[in-house]
Amino acid sequence: MAAGKEHPQAKLWGHPETVDVFANPVAARWLKEKSRSEPAAFARMAGDNRERFARIWGAAPAKSPSGSLVWILSEGGCPLFAGSAAEGSFYKIHYVGGQAAYAADRRMGSAMSAFFERLLNELRGAGPWR
Repeated sequence: MAAGKEHPQAKLWGHPETVDVFANPVAARWLKEKSRSEPAAFARMAGDNRERFARIWGAAPAKSPSGSLVWILSEGGCPLFAGSAAEGSFYKIHYVGGQAAYAADRRMGSAMSAFFERLLNELRGAGPWR
């Protein structure tokens, strides 16, 4: 992304159909299991990942309204926002239909779980990112 240009999907950040990734029960179950079975990996995923995300995906193309760096990816055909600041990391997805439709989509929950497994492997140093 050229300097000074906003990423075309950055405007979706505040859209009502952009929801927390873990609003899907399949993704939430994955997160709960991972926090129990691998607390250190879970802590790394939730912590400040600005440098790690930049290593994986390059420079952040956007900032959230609070100033967090935001990487805009595509997962399952939907824009996925991975953000990080000193306070920690967060993950949102723009899903047409909003939170209720996203929560009911088991395949998307499975896709998000697979995405986070790949991300954790990369954060552990077991990458490469694919």
